[in-house]
Amino acid sequence: MSTPREYFAARAPAAIPEWFVHVEPPKKFPPMPDYIQLDEAHRGIARDWQSDPISDLPEEIAWYGEKVKAHREGKWSWNRLNESARYVQWRWAYADLVLAARNG
Repeated sequence: MSTPREYFAARAPAAIPEWFVHVEPPKKFPPMPDYIQLDEAHRGIARDWQSDPISDLPEEIAWYGEKVKAHREGKWSWNRLNESARYVQWRWAYADLVLAARNG
């Protein structure tokens, strides 16, 4: 048998209100490298590649592309984790609000 808190958490509205603020997980992903750190001959190539990475970067700046990919993948994973945290925290916060209103 579930507790009243579990009952209300399971029945929280799917639409999370704008006012709800959740605790975000730590942002542990590599920083986005800056193409400005590259030599002048490669800056334009890297800048264009960042906005449209359909081709490979020249071998001498392939490391730059790997750092960009690591940043983007890490940020994508963090965004998914953050969305999950918001969803779960909302459900428990909703249950607590219902119980507080019921008891108060």
